Amino acid sequence: MFGAPSSGFGTAANTAGGFGTAANTAGGFGTAANTAGGFGTAANTAGGFGTAANTAGGFGTAANTAGGFGTAANTAGGFGTAANTAGGFGTAANTAGGFGTAANTAGGFGTAANTAGGFGTAANTAGGFGTAANPTGGFGTAANPTGGFGTAANPTGGFGTAANPTGGFGTAANPTGGFGTAANPTGGFGTAANTTGGFGTAANTTGGFGTAANTAGGFGTAANPTGGFGTAANTAGGFGVTGGLGFMAAGGFGAYAGAKNNNMVGMEQNIQEFGSQSTAGRYLLELDNAYNALHPNCRFRAFLYNMCAPGQSTMAVERERFIAAQAGGGCKEEELLRAQERNPDPLRMYPSPIHFMQELKARAEKQQEVITAMTKHVDVLISKSERFREMDEANVAQYRELMLEQVMLQRRWYSLLKKVETLRQLGLPLGEESRIARIVKTLNLQLSAPGVYRTALSELQPFLDAESATVASLLRSRPGDEAREPAVAKEDGMLQRRTDPQLLKNWTRFAERIQEGVEALIELLEKDSADMRAIRHRVGLT
Repeated sequence: MFGAPSSGFGTAANTAGGFGTAANTAGGFGTAANTAGGFGTAANTAGGFGTAANTAGGFGTAANTAGGFGTAANTAGGFGTAANTAGGFGTAANTAGGFGTAANTAGGFGTAANTAGGFGTAANTAGGFGTAANPTGGFGTAANPTGGFGTAANPTGGFGTAANPTGGFGTAANPTGGFGTAANPTGGFGTAANTTGGFGTAANTTGGFGTAANTAGGFGTAANPTGGFGTAANTAGGFGVTGGLGFMAAGGFGAYAGAKNNNMVGMEQNIQEFGSQSTAGRYLLELDNAYNALHPNCRFRAFLYNMCAPGQSTMAVERERFIAAQAGGGCKEEELLRAQERNPDPLRMYPSPIHFMQELKARAEKQQEVITAMTKHVDVLISKSERFREMDEANVAQYRELMLEQVMLQRRWYSLLKKVETLRQLGLPLGEESRIARIVKTLNLQLSAPGVYRTALSELQPFLDAESATVASLLRSRPGDEAREPAVAKEDGMLQRRTDPQLLKNWTRFAERIQEGVEALIELLEKDSADMRAIRHRVGLT
């Protein structure tokens, strides 16, 4: 909300703590400090001189206050928490324990200790000197008080019955109703009426002249009192009842109307009425709207652009607007249209609103993470490109060497062609090539001539005859061969008598191999001749 004021002289300090925050205020001289703690937070205040410190603890938190000189400490513990207070000199300690917790207080000198135990808990108090002890037991628990000197102990309160006493002059009337019954007392002159309603019942009290009516409603019930003359009505609802910006509580004559927390949805109409009634109210509403991220008039909204699939920008914008509408807010239509007009890439990007520095910081952190990842990827690509560059440099060097070798071979080839053509034009033999060509030609003629093998055999016949004669002489020199000699002489031709058939086969095979080799040489020479003719033709064209 918009701050916690401090009261001046004669006026109550009426503030209400927000959710989870303590309401810490101090009342002025002669005025009660009337505050209510938020949900789960203690209301820690101190009353001024002669005025009660009237606070109510939040849910699950004790109300820990101390009354001023001559004034009662009037507090009520929250749900499940004890009300632990001590009254000032000559004033009663008037507290009520929360649900399921005992009210453990002690009265001051000459004043009654008037407390009421919570649901299921005994009221264990002791009265001061000369004052009655007037407690009321909770549901199912006995009221066990002890009266002071010369005063009767008069407790009342059972299940479903109201405790309706009236305090005398200078003494507080501090009773508490039973379960399901309202506590409806009225304080005497100069004394506060400090009561607390039972479970599920409102505490409806009225303070005396010059004293605030400071009560707290029971569990699930609102506290709706009216302050006395010159004192503000400062109440806090029980657990389950919302308290908002306090425009419904009406203060007394010359008093400030305090503040209380309420639900924003339920009090929207009242807030608008408050804003329309005064310039300050309108200014506060405009300020609240400017700092509200869900309001269309938020002044801390900017549009950034997110990436999306191609052609999905319109659907992405509609999805963002639907999410904002479900949360109860959204931006203006003209702002969204203006952001779409400034979209640098409408096909792949869409505008997205961000609010305040927190969202901008979160987006910047995510962008920094993406930048870091992309930087790592770029470093990997740079390392790969460096390796490719080194390989390319090595390939370029090798390519230059190969090109140089090719140029040298071309020069040598052209020089050879020039020399061959010069010799051919002069009619000179080509040396080794000419000799090989002659040998091949002679062999070819010999192989192609008829009766070439018969001629070779006729040349071998004398050698064979000599060999056969040698063999015959050897046979004659051996005994037992005379009988076979006439048979040998009858044969015609020494070659036919003495040549081994296997030897003839070997000679034939050898001759065939020689012929194959000569034919291969002929093919090689023909190929070389064709190449030379092609070279000559090419040189002649150039």
